[in-house]
Amino acid sequence: MLPRRWPTDTTTPSGRRFARVAALLLVLVLLIVAVVVVSSAATTARRPS
Repeated sequence: MLPRRWPTDTTTPSGRRFARVAALLLVLVLLIVAVVVVSSAATTARRPS
């Protein structure tokens, strides 16, 4: 089980801030992954196979 001090409760301001930060980090990671995938696909398509 998670410890009681783990900020997963979204009813508290700290939990809400933690959820917002987690969502922002998730969006950043998805953007980075999308950029890497698009750039790698572009380089492999440009390279003669």
